[in-house]
Amino acid sequence: MNSFQFTDTLHPMATIRNYKDRRQEARNQQTTPEQPQELIPPTTPPAGWKRWAPLLAIVLLVLIVFAPSVDNDFVSWDDDHYLFDNHQVHYDDGIKSIWFDVFTHAEKKFLRPNAERGRVSHQYYPLVFTLYWIEFRFHVWFNDADPNKTIRQNIDDGKMTAASFHMVSIVLHALNCILLIWCFRALGMSNWIAWAAVILFAIHPMQVASVAWAAERKNIISLMFYILSLMTYIKLRREGKWWQYLLSLVLFQAALFSKTVSLTLPIMLFFTDRLLERSWSFTSVRRSLVRVVPFLILSCIAAGTTIKVEDRQRSIPLTEAQRPFIPCASLLFYPSKMLLPTDLSPVYRLWQPDPQSLVWSLPILITLALGGLIIWFRKRLGPHFIWALFMYGVTMCPMLGFKNINYFQFAFVADHYFYHGAVGLFVLLVICIDKLRVRFINTEQGINITTGIVCALALLWGIQTAGYCNVWQDAETFWARTIEKNDTCWPAYFNTANARAKSAQQEKDPKERERLFDEAAERYARVAEIQTQITQPFVQILRIRSAQRKWPELLEASTLAVRRFPHIADFHGFMAVAYENLGDKDKAVERYVSASKMAANKANSDARQGRFCSAVGEYNKAGSFLQKAYKLKKGDETIAQTLKNLTEKITVAREKCKAGK
Repeated sequence: MNSFQFTDTLHPMATIRNYKDRRQEARNQQTTPEQPQELIPPTTPPAGWKRWAPLLAIVLLVLIVFAPSVDNDFVSWDDDHYLFDNHQVHYDDGIKSIWFDVFTHAEKKFLRPNAERGRVSHQYYPLVFTLYWIEFRFHVWFNDADPNKTIRQNIDDGKMTAASFHMVSIVLHALNCILLIWCFRALGMSNWIAWAAVILFAIHPMQVASVAWAAERKNIISLMFYILSLMTYIKLRREGKWWQYLLSLVLFQAALFSKTVSLTLPIMLFFTDRLLERSWSFTSVRRSLVRVVPFLILSCIAAGTTIKVEDRQRSIPLTEAQRPFIPCASLLFYPSKMLLPTDLSPVYRLWQPDPQSLVWSLPILITLALGGLIIWFRKRLGPHFIWALFMYGVTMCPMLGFKNINYFQFAFVADHYFYHGAVGLFVLLVICIDKLRVRFINTEQGINITTGIVCALALLWGIQTAGYCNVWQDAETFWARTIEKNDTCWPAYFNTANARAKSAQQEKDPKERERLFDEAAERYARVAEIQTQITQPFVQILRIRSAQRKWPELLEASTLAVRRFPHIADFHGFMAVAYENLGDKDKAVERYVSASKMAANKANSDARQGRFCSAVGEYNKAGSFLQKAYKLKKGDETIAQTLKNLTEKITVAREKCKAGK
């Protein structure tokens, strides 16, 4: 028998076919989708009433605890240009301005009086303002609110109240609590940790600054879309459908349109991948980075827009030598306030870090020590603890002082900065309570004891929260609480001084009018004492003293103003007015000359002197100066308006003379 017999492979094309089959098999192996990686499974919610009872209980608790804020009015800080004096909100075509008037304005009717740099708003949060716009439409439809008047004007007319705006914030906060429970379950946290963390998050006193403060609704809306985007991303990792990825991107953009602090989500998505996959392999990390790149691009665009829109020239009292001390101190401030929420204030004291002081080095040392312990015991702490730690630290990063923001001229920390970071911090607290149960308490009794601890904290904090809502009752209570806890807060004195000056102008009783003016001047003086870099308090004091015709006080205030700001012509002018009415003509002329030299031209000089004379009742002189200025600068609307006001004053003065007053 021939040993070289071929049976099945005798055909000359057989070898080629076998080669092609092997190539196709290899190609199939390369193109076959990889099997989905095993992820941490989601937590299965309890069946029946145990599934919905905690959700309903938390919603009911939120409604009860924050109910006192429904009767509140607006406060005078941010609520004005966000809501009750925001022309974008009440006009029918304001929705277009909300979305497209980013860096400039389209129509003058949307501008607020004396708007800086001719912009409608210094913040681009179109989704927040759109919701305000929609709410106002309901008042137009059902309460006959006038769309040509602001919210404040409609409230004064009795056609609407602030209650609906506060109620919407409470409902949205309750919705966030439900979403957080679902999110924590999707991350694999136990049902007990999920509901315990959320109930403490929901009713903590520090949350009042975001829920009861109408202007800070942006925190609530941005966190809502933040959570929705995160949950959609988790669902994407489990199911792998392409539309889930797009939906997560859209929801993230909605969060950015609500508040730019949401730009931290891409980092949290990366750490969420690490939690779900329980892997730090090169391949896993690389794939996570590829997935979050589009999110990072959206974050960069939002950051650039915010810097362009909000970056104003403000004097931030923070040197480069002091800056390293702020982040660690801030990171420790919020947990301490969370555990012991005493001396809460709408505006906290402005820190003055001393690089030479050991006290200011302690926050850095404590943070480093805690970081080392966490790294050392990371396996015992567990992946959810590490995720919650990142959730707190990462979301708080934009507010830790690495970059100057406008609010830092008042304080480096604030309760309304805590809303996003609180999610991670309350999970950390509840995990620690749960670990105490596992380690030191009998398993059968442990769940009852730890649940009792959470309920006790919820009761204590809930009562405090309900009372703290009254701080946001109106501008007076808001600033009174601030001054009580922080007597160095110059915006508190400035805003309350504005309120008293406005009340004085409307007051008919001469004695009460003088009292209000004096109190306003005292508060403006306190502002000038605390904040030495701004001119506004001096301007207001000088106007008040001129209106009161208190020449010695006017001379004293204008002298101090000139010493501090010698380049401001108006201050020299007010001093000249004081000297003239005190009978010192030579010094009056000297100051008038100084003021005139600082004017850009003759027209401005005459206009300024006309305003000075008008302020002290020298109407004939005022008219002469203003007419000269108008001839030199024809068509100037400001001078024309001043002349019109002067004519009205002269008419009123003549009527008083006829009446024997």
